[in-house]
Amino acid sequence: MKWFLSIFLSLALFACDKELGVGLHEDEKMAKQLRNAPEDLRLEGINLDLSADVWRDFMPPSEPDGSPMMAVVELDGENGLLPDGIEPVRLYVVYGNDIWATGFDDVSMSDDEIQVSSRNGPKWGPDVEVDVVLMFNFDGKSYEIRDDDVTIEATY
Repeated sequence: MKWFLSIFLSLALFACDKELGVGLHEDEKMAKQLRNAPEDLRLEGINLDLSADVWRDFMPPSEPDGSPMMAVVELDGENGLLPDGIEPVRLYVVYGNDIWATGFDDVSMSDDEIQVSSRNGPKWGPDVEVDVVLMFNFDGKSYEIRDDDVTIEATY
């Protein structure tokens, strides 16, 4: 009986802290959890800040209803420093209870900044607000940091 309880508790904990696979998801509980990610993090005495740009392209030769969503996200460290060993894992863009979970098309890393970009998202917006969450690993642990109320822009 103890082994059953142990397995059940392990599965329950995993289900509460799941990582969504790449793609579109509708998940009210996970959307709320992502929106509760901190806007500021402090690792090894360094404050981290996330900033995101999200947009869709409506310029020719894009599709008549515009391109899929794109995102560029920057993780910056205070005083031009980032802790060594940050590994970006996943990008989440949250719109209501809808979540676009994606990997990265490009990753650029320097001593003071990590920049990731993703393409081929959903066709939300433009002119609506989303929350953007970067999941990353550091020192054997998983972290999330959020930039909220990011407007999906349009290029014409």
